Amino acid sequence: MTDPVPDVYAYVFDVRLIDGAVIGVGLWLPSERHLSFLAEGAEAAVMPALSNSLWDEITAWAAESDRFLPRQPAPMSTRIVASFLEGHDPSAVIAQRYAAIPITAPFLAPMVEGRLLPELLRARRSAV
Repeated sequence: MTDPVPDVYAYVFDVRLIDGAVIGVGLWLPSERHLSFLAEGAEAAVMPALSNSLWDEITAWAAESDRFLPRQPAPMSTRIVASFLEGHDPSAVIAQRYAAIPITAPFLAPMVEGRLLPELLRARRSAV
């Protein structure tokens, strides 16, 4: 009998204009060094190639956010947001983590980009 796969977490975040309008949602999976972002009106999610220093910054941001839970986590830095956001000034938006989803099965990127992110975007849009 094999040991069960330990839980890992996928962090979900939304990106909003300062006035509150949702412009996209994303998912970050630390164990896979995977970040995907689906912008409002986009056909598909983008998966930016991030430098090691940017991954270190994202990891530090998530750890700092975890440390202060249940308080609302701090927003992502404009440097992180600029790595995946096109067509908007990163200083004119706020990117905020709003969920951590436990994942026990192997990560399936196509499922996330193709099904989960569109559903998360619809849910965040209707929550406004």
